Amino acid sequence: MTDGRFLTLLFINPANQHDKDILEENYRVIVKEFKNCVIIGDKGYIDKGLQNLFKLGGVQFIAIKRKNMIKSNEEGMIYSQLNKSRKIIETKFSEMIEAYPKHIRSVSKKGLSVKLSLFTIAYNIKKLEKDYYNK
Repeated sequence: MTDGRFLTLLFINPANQHDKDILEENYRVIVKEFKNCVIIGDKGYIDKGLQNLFKLGGVQFIAIKRKNMIKSNEEGMIYSQLNKSRKIIETKFSEMIEAYPKHIRSVSKKGLSVKLSLFTIAYNIKKLEKDYYNK
């Protein structure tokens, strides 16, 4: 999860597990960390049940609708802005992935988690430093 500038929450799960399932499994953590916030998901997260679940926890979860699901011009403009925000976030993730080493060697899941956490902290510090000097 990201606030658009810094990575704030990281889950490490098997690659064959759908992101939506990861959200459901980590619901309590996400609601605790992002209460009164908005989470924007791509088209793969369209699920009224998931939206209602997060709404109960005080988090607004919005999945960007497919073009054929948008009913009005006003709704189209809203989803266009959400899509732009989502693309900015995706770009930040791509930048972060480029900053990570291509191969990470670890013996255990815990070791991998520690290394990813350290890389993430280093990435956030680098972004903070860049923002500071570009004022």
